[in-house]
Amino acid sequence: MNDFAIIVTSNSAKSNCKKLKGIALELMSRAKEAAISFDISKTELIHFHNKRTTIKEGLKLGDVKIAPKPLVRWLGVFLDSKLTFKQHVEIRISKAKAAFYLIRRLGNTQRGLSLQALRQLYIACVTTIADYGI
Repeated sequence: MNDFAIIVTSNSAKSNCKKLKGIALELMSRAKEAAISFDISKTELIHFHNKRTTIKEGLKLGDVKIAPKPLVRWLGVFLDSKLTFKQHVEIRISKAKAAFYLIRRLGNTQRGLSLQALRQLYIACVTTIADYGI
């Protein structure tokens, strides 16, 4: 198993954590029967909400306590608790800038790539990095 999510909704974080714990324990028992193991240490928890304060309600699976995080990465998209995507945009822009600076070094006036080749690299590398998750 690789990259899956369990999503529950209710009016309280405590209720959500209780539901999540029940689902996770059921999945782990079924996985044990099928000889599948989960790496609990890689488990992440985030509460999506519109409150001004942060929600600190976590859950405990076996010996592992899972605390909520303010930002999680799901399939390359960074999600924050308010779903503003500000951090995702900042991260993608910084990665696109890094790619741009690397490509810029290939544009030496003496022995560098042609403008057409640089444009093609820019479109293929920089814009795809910046546009990921749109």
